Amino acid sequence: MSVTTDRKLALAAFGAWLVSAGLSLATKPALLHDESQYALAARGDASWTYLSPGAVAIARAGVWLGGAPWQLRLVPLVFVAGLLVATWWLARSLYGERVAAWAVAIVAGAHPLVLRGVEMMSDAPSAACLVAGIAILAIELDRADGPRWRLVAAAPAFAAAFYIRQGHVPVIAITGVTAAILWWRRLAMRPARTIAAVAVLAALLAPHFIASVQATGSMLGSLESAAGVPYRSYVGEGLVQYLTSNPFLFYGALAAPAMVLGIAHLAWPRPPQRATIFLATIAVGQIVTLGLETRAQPRYVFVAIVLLIVVGADLVVTAGWARRWVLALVVAGWIGAIAAVVPFDRFLARAQRPLDAAAATIASDAGGRSCVVAGRQLPNLMWATRCQGTIAVANMAWPPGERHYFVSVPSGRIDITTIAPDAVELSTGNADARVWRER
Repeated sequence: MSVTTDRKLALAAFGAWLVSAGLSLATKPALLHDESQYALAARGDASWTYLSPGAVAIARAGVWLGGAPWQLRLVPLVFVAGLLVATWWLARSLYGERVAAWAVAIVAGAHPLVLRGVEMMSDAPSAACLVAGIAILAIELDRADGPRWRLVAAAPAFAAAFYIRQGHVPVIAITGVTAAILWWRRLAMRPARTIAAVAVLAALLAPHFIASVQATGSMLGSLESAAGVPYRSYVGEGLVQYLTSNPFLFYGALAAPAMVLGIAHLAWPRPPQRATIFLATIAVGQIVTLGLETRAQPRYVFVAIVLLIVVGADLVVTAGWARRWVLALVVAGWIGAIAAVVPFDRFLARAQRPLDAAAATIASDAGGRSCVVAGRQLPNLMWATRCQGTIAVANMAWPPGERHYFVSVPSGRIDITTIAPDAVELSTGNADARVWRER
């Protein structure tokens, strides 16, 4: 393959992703649970202490654009495009044009990114910033004469990744420690630039830690609060899921083999470069640290997926496997990912129908009056109805509001007989959605 052919492959991959992203933007249902939390915080209706301020700022841009679901998801879509560009830049700078083309081609067909990337959540936008920062570090530190002043640009990239998703703190720490171990001589060659990069990052993160001390009395209080939110049954539950889940369903038909090749590249077919060790260490480190702390979700490890794909693509090229039949598999992967978008979004829509029916019933009955909704699944209802939300319990104290509603849906059922036996049930037109108004 020539350089021109390589670039055509990269552009074709980007085009395939654009098709899938546009389709996802058009067919996704109303805001999902996590999306609704960010949107509510952006609109100023409610807030949760564990929400990352950067992700709320991204949602605020979507509210400014109009606040429709597709408008809220438009900004994350731009970040995913940036993630693909950062992937191409990282791979091209470290391994060459051909590896970059194959890496982007595989990432563009990775269904976790295709199906979930445009959702109004923090994972993909933060991953885009983090991969960009990792690229700057690897490119600058791999120079024989030491890093240029461009090294300092990694600091705002890492700070942005942190403010968008605080859960990426372990990855940032692993990146810094691994870089210091692998390239300590290069860092020592240009100490002023190294010190400047660290100082800029510290200055950018200082507002968070000051606010954390004011709010919790501890510099790490906010991080500890956010870390406790994802549910897990036991320590390491996520790691077990990352290692034992069906890799083709979990990571993607293209991504899973490429990730395995990325791990294999550490030992074969030639001694790995420092950059290869760097990227693979960060990827494995993210999977292990997040796996110990939370349940597994592919979107949590977008960075690991991308980095292992880049390293795996280098093995594909250096081993001479980048052939036409492999390209046919890649194109088939794009087609499969695109074909999965509409069925996946219809699946999400079916799960959302009871909440949508409940929200429409409440909005119609409230008629613009102030209201409060009580139940177990609140963010979606609060966003759609503009009601305040509260957990439904017996002898509950209602926040101020002219109308009070109870909601029971399959994803959050309540026993109205023990909470408000005299409440009046309203018709929702959906057997799975039950709504009551307090007398």
